[in-house]
Amino acid sequence: YYWRVKAIDENKKNLTRFSEPGVMDYVLRVPLATPELVEPFDQMTLYFQRDLSPYIWLEWKSVRQATTYNIEVAQDPDFNQKVLTTSTKSRRYLIKEKLPQSVLYWRIQAKGDDDRVSNWSPARSMSILSGRTGGGRGPAGKNR
Repeated sequence: YYWRVKAIDENKKNLTRFSEPGVMDYVLRVPLATPELVEPFDQMTLYFQRDLSPYIWLEWKSVRQATTYNIEVAQDPDFNQKVLTTSTKSRRYLIKEKLPQSVLYWRIQAKGDDDRVSNWSPARSMSILSGRTGGGRGPAGKNR
């Protein structure tokens, strides 16, 4: 685009001539779409047989022009108590780290090549539960 300016008074009389033309480049930077979460479903309970490092897949729909995705998992819905912060180029992420047994919240943010980012997805919650946290005794006090 080209532009030029001139000064006028309150009666619309010219006070100056037009300036020399200037050049303006206009770059449209459309924000990336917000990722749509797929799994685990909201308020899902994940029960693991043992108190080991459970593997949990997080999955979302891909976002056009996204090159990476930021991932946050927290113990509160405001994401002040994060237990996992990472990024991936895929639209799925396998959590291999041991997570606390509690209600956890997760969300995703898309990021593009030119540092454009989407809004964070609406958070989902999941409950992590695990069995056999005690002494390993079965019914009637028998060892397993």
